[in-house]
Amino acid sequence: VFTAPEDNSDTTIAVTTGYGSNITVDNCQISGYTISAYNNPGQSDISFTNNEISDCTSGIAFVGIDGITVTGNTFTNASGVRIEPSWDTGATKCENVTISQNSFNSIPEDGYAVRAVNSSGVPGYDGAVDASNNYFGENATPETIAAMLKGNVKIDTYYTDAGMTTTENIGGTLVATADQLKNAIANAKDRDTIVLANDIPDAKGISVPSGKNFTIDFAGHTYTLTGPGAGSSGTETNGFQFLTG
Repeated sequence: VFTAPEDNSDTTIAVTTGYGSNITVDNCQISGYTISAYNNPGQSDISFTNNEISDCTSGIAFVGIDGITVTGNTFTNASGVRIEPSWDTGATKCENVTISQNSFNSIPEDGYAVRAVNSSGVPGYDGAVDASNNYFGENATPETIAAMLKGNVKIDTYYTDAGMTTTENIGGTLVATADQLKNAIANAKDRDTIVLANDIPDAKGISVPSGKNFTIDFAGHTYTLTGPGAGSSGTETNGFQFLTG
């Protein structure tokens, strides 16, 4: 049991891993810390399973880790998981990430269930982090789930009940804002699907680089271009500008 003291001004991290591999943190209770756990670069095969985490502002951090498993955990008024690049010049990204069967019951203000970028917005994973088959709280909808995600995170299906017996399909990377859509397009891999979680009433034009192959599923929502559009100088009139060559 890791419980921060009532005055936790000097108590920031419950669990820190340094340099190793095949590390498992299982069946722990972590409460009241600023950061629930921090896993430094240069490690591999780290698992957090069946833990109860509450009242933690910042989630379990994996920084340039190869082999990540986060399953069976419960998060209450706590941020969930953050996937970040290493600090070195090459900014090594995380690889082989599994995040499933977790209950993200509630998150703190400005918190997240899954964050796939660091604090500067640099992606911590090549492509979309898969956060399918998790529970995102009572009466969750694609719109409320999208508000719990930061960076390029995809969800094919999610559980609609706390017992994790019934699933709902989404089928791609959820976006709720114009900026999220722009970032999802920039980071899309071949044949990715991007799904709108709600209407976007204030869209700006987006230039799509040559060679991109992806699908945008508007899911019945309205996408309203308010400008400026995309295009060459003086001709910024396109909602989407598809570049070639």
